[in-house]
Amino acid sequence: MRPHPRADFFVVGVAVTIFALIIFTTPDPPCSVADACDAEPVTSIAVSLVAAVAVMSFLHRWSAVAAAVACVVMWPIADRVDDVGMGWRVTLPLALLAVTVAVARLRFPPYSPSPDLVAFVASLDEDVRPALVPPAPPRAPARPVLGTLLLVAGLAGAGWTLWHQARVTAQEASASAVPAVVREHREDAVIGVDLVNGDSFYMEVLDAADYPVGSRVEVLIDDTRMRQLRTEPYDITILLLPTITAAGAGAALLTVVRQSVRGDNTDRS
Repeated sequence: MRPHPRADFFVVGVAVTIFALIIFTTPDPPCSVADACDAEPVTSIAVSLVAAVAVMSFLHRWSAVAAAVACVVMWPIADRVDDVGMGWRVTLPLALLAVTVAVARLRFPPYSPSPDLVAFVASLDEDVRPALVPPAPPRAPARPVLGTLLLVAGLAGAGWTLWHQARVTAQEASASAVPAVVREHREDAVIGVDLVNGDSFYMEVLDAADYPVGSRVEVLIDDTRMRQLRTEPYDITILLLPTITAAGAGAALLTVVRQSVRGDNTDRS
């Protein structure tokens, strides 16, 4: 059992605040030929660590502190590598680290049995006298299995996401950029384009309003039937959010198991 269990909600509150500030205050210019959108895998990893810290705090607080340190380190790196324009927001993980450390340093108040209990125990024979310590919580046998599954599945999912993103990014880099003209808006996120070679087709976009009818765009095309706007490259790094969070939860659970086993060995020695 953790001291002051509700304190972990302070970590969650800071994490939610960071997400809100990132979503509502970070500039989000529309994709264009002059300023194309790019995949941001490093930023996705950095942001995913915020969610991982919030979850890990409920499982093992010092493991959450380690994840918060990684978050503090990753945000400036992500801002430089992906050029996302975080500005002052790059310091937000420092607040998360401070709160996580404060929560991790909380301790139980010293156990002090009542005088009546001490007198009662003293009156018992030594062979039946109970120890005046709080009972240890029952061990959860499923923790090692669950922790291992979460860690392995999370790392495997994050690794596959990064591998697949890198493969598609390389495919886009080798594709041909064919000029086209926006013919129509079929839906809010679907546009029709006419290529200079005479081909026409519909394409999904983030927002059709970013591409007025008659505007010129470039379409990436290759022999594998890729049809991708150059301004909106393929990006699945959002999958790093659940996978890294799962891996962090698994690591925290396994740390709890390791400490409980170490405590049992110490008691036996």
